[in-house]
Amino acid sequence: MLFVGHVGVYRHVRTHRVIIANCREYSRLTDNDIGKLATRAFWKEKYSRSNLNESTFDWFVEPDDVIKEIESRILKSGSHKLFRIMDIGCGTSSLALKLYSQVNNPIEIHCVDFVHEALGQQKNWSEQVLTKGHPFTSSHFVVADVCHLPYRNGIFDCVVDKGTMDALVKDRILGEEKCRKMLSEMERLLNQNGTILQISDEHPEVRQQLLETLTQNNCLTWSSSCISSFGNIEYFMYTARLETHLPTDS
Repeated sequence: MLFVGHVGVYRHVRTHRVIIANCREYSRLTDNDIGKLATRAFWKEKYSRSNLNESTFDWFVEPDDVIKEIESRILKSGSHKLFRIMDIGCGTSSLALKLYSQVNNPIEIHCVDFVHEALGQQKNWSEQVLTKGHPFTSSHFVVADVCHLPYRNGIFDCVVDKGTMDALVKDRILGEEKCRKMLSEMERLLNQNGTILQISDEHPEVRQQLLETLTQNNCLTWSSSCISSFGNIEYFMYTARLETHLPTDS
């Protein structure tokens, strides 16, 4: 299913306190239940009982922190190129809304999630928007499995993962394989200058090694940096670019 809308100025305000409070909902899961974070049923139940008028929810860092990285690494000031960006496993993040309202470059953003209800919330919020950051900016809401994405090769400038791999890896049996498939799909979608931005609270000593292991047969080169912190908690951005040009579909 595909929803198409247009986005601009929006009204949601986020705080770290809200993020931490929401994270407590998941921290209450027992060791036996933590694997539910990797299942569609868990998220479908969560989004089905969410009020469509409630605030958006963003994992780890504020969307503004991610947008700064996108602007400095991917978008070229004054460029008239249409940039295609995916928020993979978007949930009810406000990243897409802020991209549409704050960025002056033309953007085609794709919000992808395997739960229809989450995308329904995204669409409802987008309909409240007044003006877009650029007249040619557009939004697309796509129901899909992140391990099997319905897109042609080499068409995205950037794929953002803010918490999706962190959820998939909680599957103790199939988690690593799911992450491998998702990363392979993300790489497949990148154009020759494409970039993956992954946000996590997992330290580079653990996460970067995992990313390099899971993509060792691919053409990705990973780097890491601390993107934000709150008290003693640090949040990291893992960046990957293609080492070689991959062929695109015509």
